[in-house]
Amino acid sequence: MGLSKEQWKKVKKIALTVLGAMAAIGAFTGTVATLMWKRISRRMKKDNQNNQVYIGMLGGNACTVGEDTDNLYLSTTCGAIKAEMPAVPNHDVNVDVFACLGRINLWVPAGVKVCCDLELPCRGTLCEELSEANERDDVPVVRVTGKVCLGTLNIRRLENGEITCE
Repeated sequence: MGLSKEQWKKVKKIALTVLGAMAAIGAFTGTVATLMWKRISRRMKKDNQNNQVYIGMLGGNACTVGEDTDNLYLSTTCGAIKAEMPAVPNHDVNVDVFACLGRINLWVPAGVKVCCDLELPCRGTLCEELSEANERDDVPVVRVTGKVCLGTLNIRRLENGEITCE
């Protein structure tokens, strides 16, 4: 019940192809993660600010943004990040995004104003759910900047910890 020489050759060829593909994906993922980290570290604010960094690669990632966060950096390639800001901060928050072939879902509380200044060079999409908080000047501001290239950025509102839209 053994394999013939021809069958072994086919098995070896398939195994080498799979191993080569895995090595290529690993090298690609490592290179992209390094490039994203270099980009983030150059932009990271100094002066004793509280920074949070999330780099998502293949698959889905979720994170919760702390109330004391000043700068949030979200980067993804071929993956998804769900970042949730459960409470209204008492100061403005800067969010820098980079989505290349990936998706970032940013959930903000109902009591903040959202301002977007994004680069959408290659058909990236932006979906923003506005509310009456965007019309007020006395509420904290979440400033979203960065680049979306062949990816998606969804900005949604939370209301009392509940998702208001899907």
